Amino acid sequence: MKKKILIVSLCAIITIVWTSFAFANFKNSEKVIKEKIDLSETTTIEESRVKIQTQNKVKKNYTQQVGDYLDTLNVIDKENDLVNVELYQNNVMSREELVISNCDMILTINNSNGDLLSYINQKGTYEKNTLNETQIKEMAFKIFEKLEKTDGYELIHLEQFDEEIYVVKFAKKYGKYINIGELIGFSFAPQTGEIVTLSRNYIPFANNEIKLTEEQVKMIANNYLEKSVGTEMKIYLNIVMPNVGLKPILPDTRVYKEAKETRLAYVCEFNNEARTKIYIDCTTGEAIGMSRVLGGEF
Repeated sequence: MKKKILIVSLCAIITIVWTSFAFANFKNSEKVIKEKIDLSETTTIEESRVKIQTQNKVKKNYTQQVGDYLDTLNVIDKENDLVNVELYQNNVMSREELVISNCDMILTINNSNGDLLSYINQKGTYEKNTLNETQIKEMAFKIFEKLEKTDGYELIHLEQFDEEIYVVKFAKKYGKYINIGELIGFSFAPQTGEIVTLSRNYIPFANNEIKLTEEQVKMIANNYLEKSVGTEMKIYLNIVMPNVGLKPILPDTRVYKEAKETRLAYVCEFNNEARTKIYIDCTTGEAIGMSRVLGGEF
């Protein structure tokens, strides 16, 4: 059985960004449940994570909490003595992250409050799945229900990765809109209930009011379309993550360096190869971010 290679987007969340969860050869996966939510694009931002050498900057001793997380994540070998503890400054999310790792797993928690941010199981192979779709879904919920701070979350995505692993996403919904800032995603082996990777966000929704019409937004967005290789656009409402994606392209544009909350915005999607999306705040009319397919021209 070949060893799995999984790529996990930690701390998502800037494309949501953001914290999407990318998996190798995902295009060959089979659909089980797939609500319309596009996490495939990225902004032009690169996450900046700087290692902090001073160990006394660790806010508190999270030994008990880490142990509880390992129980929740069903980590069998918790007695491995070869544990590495490192502290990082995540400049994009403006937080310190404590990374605990050994040969079996990598666990990342928020150094300020102990929130679980991500988990990677370093095991290479898993048992082949023999469960049916109903049993797989039940297993996904069984794992999800062990996690903390999950009130109001709904299943939005369940999809097969390969014969051993499935990928699932839960998020908070506000009406018909999914808040990608409050997203929990994990891959798991249904046959054994093992979590392969996990990542989550804790960014609340501002629940801002719609004050602009689509026609007003179109006039604003035309200023950006004129600078693009695109010629047309479609406009729709969605909850988005404010980001600095416009800064490298349009230096004079006001940008958001730190997103404390997600906002409802008009997404103006251009017809260029990069599928450029400009986010226009539906309350203020500001351009609060963008996303596009990597490598495509603005």
